[in-house]
Amino acid sequence: MARYLLLFVFVFCLTACKDPKKEQISEAVHAFIGKQLVVPVDSLQARIMGKDTVCTDMLAPQTKILVYVDSSGCSPCKMELAAWSLRLQEMEKENISVPLVFIVHSHDYSALEKSLKNSFFEYPVFYDRYNMADSLNRFPKQDRYKTFLLDKENRVVLVGSPANNDKLWELYKQQIHRLSQGG
Repeated sequence: MARYLLLFVFVFCLTACKDPKKEQISEAVHAFIGKQLVVPVDSLQARIMGKDTVCTDMLAPQTKILVYVDSSGCSPCKMELAAWSLRLQEMEKENISVPLVFIVHSHDYSALEKSLKNSFFEYPVFYDRYNMADSLNRFPKQDRYKTFLLDKENRVVLVGSPANNDKLWELYKQQIHRLSQGG
């Protein structure tokens, strides 16, 4: 019940003004709340700063934050590496043990790896060379709506990137705490 109330408040805030763009965004967000995302485990290659690694435990059934980055534009820019690095530090400090799953489909993985190394981003990134994640889930077109808080069944609880949004980040933390309590 609380989930539906939270969803109603969130959607109401997005649609309070009758702006057609906001209505489209609201529909895109609304369509994903409660949707079960498919994580194509078998087609993903985990790497840390360009080196193969095994991180299948991050994809296991559990609460997680999923960030999908596609090949259009600058993938490293879209990843918001500096902001996510700070969020990861905060999560560690506050003992929030929720994996951050980056799934990246890129046309230039070497540029991505160079950027990850230059940013000292020592966190796993899952390469989706065949773009299976988007094919299976049909993510929204707007980049800021390609980040999801998922429950243990991969159902979407929240949509939107909290990397550079403190209010949304607080909402993510509240929902993570609620999910960890079994709610």
